[in-house]
Amino acid sequence: MVKITIFITALILMVVGAVLSYLDKTGSAVATYAASICCLIFVHLPQFKKFKGFGIEAELKQKIEEANETLERLREITVPIAHMLFTMVAKMGRWSSSIPRRQQYEITKKIENELKSNGVKPVHLEKAKGDWHHYNIIDLARPIMEGTLKDVDEGVARKRKKVDSFKGTITAEIRREYDMAINEWRKASSNRKKLQDLYKLTDQQALPDEIEDYIKSSTLIDENKKHELLDRYKEEFADLRYYIKHHEFRRLEKWFADCPVTGDN
Repeated sequence: MVKITIFITALILMVVGAVLSYLDKTGSAVATYAASICCLIFVHLPQFKKFKGFGIEAELKQKIEEANETLERLREITVPIAHMLFTMVAKMGRWSSSIPRRQQYEITKKIENELKSNGVKPVHLEKAKGDWHHYNIIDLARPIMEGTLKDVDEGVARKRKKVDSFKGTITAEIRREYDMAINEWRKASSNRKKLQDLYKLTDQQALPDEIEDYIKSSTLIDENKKHELLDRYKEEFADLRYYIKHHEFRRLEKWFADCPVTGDN
């Protein structure tokens, strides 16, 4: 009965934590989630018969080896909870009431350090931080993508302008030329969508090369602008590649400084 009560308390704390997160009360939310984790761990500790005072005098029901295995399983059950925490922090930076990137980063590091100090393996930590890395990679790529999109939009606009230059009834004499203009505009629009679809790329390891290849092969950007784009975003490409390889920021202070006023959904 006691375990059931504690388990229900843990679930309630998780819900409260989610509400606090939505209200942008990050510190309180993290503390609430931490309390929830403690309750869940307590529920899964049947090997300990009793605890006395600060000395924590405990009698084990099973062998030390079995107890260690149990503790390892307990660490593992924290991984999905930690994943939820890291994802929550990452997404909060993208809501309209976003938190600054510096605060996001500090909260994430605190959670990570606490998990490390409790014996959670690095490989499990990296798994838990999957969404955190995913969103950071998207945001590191965003300046390059948006800068490229401006030049692409100019190319699409030129194709559209040619279509709009046909006035009145499309006669048989100009039908072929008009159809060609329509097809060129549709191709341009499709080409623009290919750039935007890179945000959805499953294999983010390939993202820098995919963006670079898009710029080099695009028929909507003239050669001079291609070279200009690649040169202008040289450092941003380096930042993106560094993060993908190391899962750390190459220019952390610049990352903090570039934090948008409001988050993106």
